[in-house]
Amino acid sequence: MTRAPRPQGSTPPARPAWRGIGVLCLLAIALGCAWMAWQTHGRRAQAPGLTALAALPDGAVWLAINQELWHLDAQGRLKSRQPIRETGLSAAPLRLAAPDQRSLYALVPKAREVAVLDASTARLQRRIALQWPSDLPQDSGAIDLAVAPDGRIALAHAAAQAVLLFDAQGRLLARSASKALAQPTSVWWDDDDLWVADASQHQLLRLSGSSLATRQTIQLSAKVATRHTVRGVHHPRAGIDIHAPVATLIRLEPGSRTGLVTYEWADGMEIGQDAGPQGQPRDLAWIGETLLVLENFELRLLRFDVDRRALGDFGDMAVQRWLEQGFKDRERLRRMQWAWAGGGALSLLLMLGLASTLLRSRPAHQPEEAANARALRWLDENPAWQAVQLEQEHVRETIELQGAEGGLWLVLSNRRLVAFRVEGQQTLPRGAWHRTDVSSVELTAGKTPGQWRLGARSPACRLRIRLNDGTVLQGGAQSRETAERMAAVLRLGMPPAASPVSTEPSAAP
Repeated sequence: MTRAPRPQGSTPPARPAWRGIGVLCLLAIALGCAWMAWQTHGRRAQAPGLTALAALPDGAVWLAINQELWHLDAQGRLKSRQPIRETGLSAAPLRLAAPDQRSLYALVPKAREVAVLDASTARLQRRIALQWPSDLPQDSGAIDLAVAPDGRIALAHAAAQAVLLFDAQGRLLARSASKALAQPTSVWWDDDDLWVADASQHQLLRLSGSSLATRQTIQLSAKVATRHTVRGVHHPRAGIDIHAPVATLIRLEPGSRTGLVTYEWADGMEIGQDAGPQGQPRDLAWIGETLLVLENFELRLLRFDVDRRALGDFGDMAVQRWLEQGFKDRERLRRMQWAWAGGGALSLLLMLGLASTLLRSRPAHQPEEAANARALRWLDENPAWQAVQLEQEHVRETIELQGAEGGLWLVLSNRRLVAFRVEGQQTLPRGAWHRTDVSSVELTAGKTPGQWRLGARSPACRLRIRLNDGTVLQGGAQSRETAERMAAVLRLGMPPAASPVSTEPSAAP
């Protein structure tokens, strides 16, 4: 058997270099944006805003703001600003407490000790190592602190579901009864009694200041039972006015930092104090009959009188300007973080899109030998053709077509057109026709030649051959050059009366 020589396919155009360069540039931009977003997030984490408050007996206050401790006098004038690292604390405090005019107690996250600072200078005076129960989790710490005038220290430990009581030297005096509390989040002293807020059971419990035995339980209002109590203080008129609340709380909305200040009565009645539509109250303290609230969204020191009327913000003009500037800086960091994150995400999406086209796109013109490789291999190796080949019959062209009804392998010889049905790797006879039995040949360009769709390459062109007996052989061809030559040979063998319809495929760009 001989076969007519086949011209080599044209050299495929080079894949555009700008795509690869674009992918690398977009990847670099995405990584750079991600790095800047992470750095900005770290800067925001170093500026959590207002976190803790302690009021001294003379009306002065200490604030924990970002990584500093601010000391304000009773008129709201700034007396000092101390960086946390210069006070001797290992981190910004969760809670501050000032039982007298001389000492400022600080509780830092996951600490097994309480730091005692000088209430005038915020310099570290001593550390009280606590006699920690051995059965408590080793990687957790207390979340709230209350110090009695005689130095007793009460801690709320939510993970251990307990309140712990220590003496002034840190020796363990008592522990709340097992299962008495589900999630204690705040403690405060009321003379010799200790109040604790249980966020899970929505209760306030008054405990003995020596044994921690429960003396009174107040069930909070069921109307707002979903709110999470995070902080509480004793109301200044509790025990004096029978109509006064027993406590003032900070209660947050579920899964949110926003919330409000509430006043709680012994019968469970609750009245809210609005801290703004996006208010984030963090801590509070009574200075005489004036309530001071740390509002962390706008960095404000809100004040209310004992009848819940709003007063002007605490702090002189200089303090207000510093707080306002702190709010602007934090908002700028927040916008920067989102801008960097958005830029990184957009760059990543563009990179993925460009990389997808780069990986899926192949040259529209493969080398002819490669595009028609399977048909050529079948011609040499498949016994199906040898079984039907006639004497003195020579192959002119062979091609594989892919269509909706399955694959076809066409062999065009000097005498006839032979078709085989392709099923996987098998080829089964479909029929054979003399070359003069061809009535029309149509050749059209593929819609997206060379592109990949669902794991298969789109055909370079489509070949449709209609025979006199009504048979239609059609499908997509990967080799445009082979299809063009086969169509030209078939047209030469058609009777002069036939009028083939032919649309030549456009040249590849």
